[in-house]
Amino acid sequence: MSTNLIIKKAALAYIGAVAFAYEKSKEAFDFCIEKGAKTLDEARPKGEELIAKVKEAAKTRIIHGSGEEKIGTILDSLTDDEREMLKEKLGAPGCNASECGCEDCE
Repeated sequence: MSTNLIIKKAALAYIGAVAFAYEKSKEAFDFCIEKGAKTLDEARPKGEELIAKVKEAAKTRIIHGSGEEKIGTILDSLTDDEREMLKEKLGAPGCNASECGCEDCE
């Protein structure tokens, strides 16, 4: 066998190996995409069901818990703006730096 023929066969083998690897990796990649999409589609309803159960459990705790638990749960869920509105409605005095003594004023 001549040197040129050996080099030619080696080059063709290399090209064939690269093409084969590309095809197989593309098949594996496509399979993974399909499997991931299928798994996500199967998991979505279970996640939504779990969220609904957690929300229901939270509602039950608010309804059936002690007064302190109810208030604590409600207050914990308030945004900063809602807390400010609540303070205003309850007539809570604003911070008076001369009398307050809170960490923010010291």
